[in-house]
Amino acid sequence: MSKIFQSFQMSYVFRHMKRSEALEEVAYSKLCHSFGHLPKPPISCKVTFSINGDQHLVQASIVTGKGPDLYCHAASRNMYEAIDQLNSKILQQLEKNKYEPQRKGRQPLEGSSSAAAESEDNFQSIESKNTL
Repeated sequence: MSKIFQSFQMSYVFRHMKRSEALEEVAYSKLCHSFGHLPKPPISCKVTFSINGDQHLVQASIVTGKGPDLYCHAASRNMYEAIDQLNSKILQQLEKNKYEPQRKGRQPLEGSSSAAAESEDNFQSIESKNTL
């Protein structure tokens, strides 16, 4: 299993079942795809696989340095389907909580001269109101 993120801890817990490297690799590859949508790599991720009767359950708890911490769970009759559902739920949470880093100071956006033009227009309109 190749590591995509170097400073990233991923742990797996198996309840009521034996450890499976195949499940670990599938979960790692699917979740790393989701982590590509984060502004920075996550600090840690804990994935729990369990079986309850005929239901296969997968839970993931993802701690990010910046942005929202994520928690998802999914259940299915097949463990691989549950991992796919978990991945789609994580992507939904990331889409819902779009994270944009805050800009320091009053710097205009790169490549946009419209922000400077708008501020100049606003200044002129305020100045004209003051002269009236």
